[in-house]
Amino acid sequence: MRLQGPGPIRLPAPPERRWTEPNIRPTSAGRQHYVPRLHLGRFEVDGLITAYDLDAERAFQSTANNLAVEIGYNDFQIGDTTVSTEDWLARLEATAAPILGALIERPSAIRRLSLQDELHLTRYLAAQKFRGPGFRVWNAQLRKQMVEGIKPIAKASITNALPKDQAEELWEHWKDKPTDWWLKEEEPEQEAEMAAYMLSQVQGWANLLRAMNWRIGRCPSRGLYTCDNPMSEYVPPIRPWPHTGAAIWEHGYVFPLSPNLLFWVYPMGYEIAKPRGRRWHRPFSKWETSVALHVVTLNATRFLFGEGPYITRECASSCLDRIDAMQLLVARTLQGFDPTPPKFDLESVLAEEPTPTPPPASR
Repeated sequence: MRLQGPGPIRLPAPPERRWTEPNIRPTSAGRQHYVPRLHLGRFEVDGLITAYDLDAERAFQSTANNLAVEIGYNDFQIGDTTVSTEDWLARLEATAAPILGALIERPSAIRRLSLQDELHLTRYLAAQKFRGPGFRVWNAQLRKQMVEGIKPIAKASITNALPKDQAEELWEHWKDKPTDWWLKEEEPEQEAEMAAYMLSQVQGWANLLRAMNWRIGRCPSRGLYTCDNPMSEYVPPIRPWPHTGAAIWEHGYVFPLSPNLLFWVYPMGYEIAKPRGRRWHRPFSKWETSVALHVVTLNATRFLFGEGPYITRECASSCLDRIDAMQLLVARTLQGFDPTPPKFDLESVLAEEPTPTPPPASR
């Protein structure tokens, strides 16, 4: 994969119908955040943020400048040139910052955002879906699954085409080849390059988010926290059987804006899509806040940011599974919902007597 080469970034007011855009250039920034400092800073207390390492099971404190940051995180090579999405992401944050600040100060402003404000906000939110480490982990797992599916086919092919000793010798040579060789890529994949490709399509994803329903509201005394993939997503269990939850509009998203303010994007549903979903302002209950925190923990690759108490991965997974199962049970018993695909018996269809075709009417 190769993106458009380095050049000046031009970000006018984003038109609704743009899908791809140039987003890379050389950068002088060495330390690069995968969670914006703009976002992390909302969870500071006396200048420090409490972080929780889910792998090491320990909490520690640091500043927004020193959390969720890596050297050259968004950099990759095109030939001999190092390019990055870092400056483009900084511009995206700069346009969203005053809108986020206005919502934190007065959440009811969600009802009065202009088209331009909504587009800037959704571009910022959509970028978080591909910016964090969660997307890179998902992409690596997908590539691994693809190779695991290709290998048995390749082995069977050479086994059937060659004598046994030649097939075994060739397979010994093939079996440990890297992923890019199996996927016939000219060069090894660079994680930041794939992320940049997805980020170049951020306007299309933003348009979908804008068509979904939004709710913003204060939460009870128990504080919110965020994670290293702050646009935390979930798939509702109740959906028509042909839908797998693979599409962005089938997901819901929770985005804690601060320790006591939650932004929730609801799935688009299966009705005819509209350019703009519903916008409403209403406080969240303790139950809704708890569900949101479970979703945030389940989306974390490694780190949570903000004050505890924290929900563990095990608790988040088991509790959300039980909630999904209960929702399905209620939908089945009270609403007549059946998520299983219809049965198709090919033998019965073939055994049916064909319906005779009537002769054409005589004139």
